[in-house]
Amino acid sequence: MELNNLKFLYKDMKIKNIDRSKFDFLFKAAQFKCLFLIDKSPFKLILAARGKNFYLEFEVKDGFKVNPYIEKEKYYQLCEILDLKRDDNNKFSPKAFLSQVNDRVPHNISNKSRVVPADIAPYRKIVEEENKVYFYKWVPHDGIISNVTSENLEKTRLLIGEEAYHTCKERNISSGWTDNPKYAYKLPRDIPKNG
Repeated sequence: MELNNLKFLYKDMKIKNIDRSKFDFLFKAAQFKCLFLIDKSPFKLILAARGKNFYLEFEVKDGFKVNPYIEKEKYYQLCEILDLKRDDNNKFSPKAFLSQVNDRVPHNISNKSRVVPADIAPYRKIVEEENKVYFYKWVPHDGIISNVTSENLEKTRLLIGEEAYHTCKERNISSGWTDNPKYAYKLPRDIPKNG
């Protein structure tokens, strides 16, 4: 199925040079936190129910199409979260849910809609210092005494994005992280040119 409102969001993100955005929406009895990631193809749409242990991830392919399939167990969990009761006259389906998501996708985003690494961390398996999810600094290496590790590169890719991953790999730079939430809303500055 096509999520046509993602087209408008995508266009606004491209104009503003943002490759990861977030938005919230309320549907029935649940508040959803959503991430739309366009830094790698296929794009990703991530939905998590606030205050619940519930997460859905959809690949967004050419034409902003997604496969509306939701695993049976997750589908039942979604119905429970939405406080839906069985109704043969008004059946609820994953496609109906995604249609509701589509109706709530914003067409424009603000700087508050930018995704910071700590927004993504709960949805990714972080190997290196998993409790440190707030970006702190860039750490250039000399290639003799120190080098970037594959674990740090993977953390960079998962939390900051593909472009940062490739630059850090090419230039031997680590991303530095802290567990101090005062850095939660800071975005990584440009990666150092020399390193």
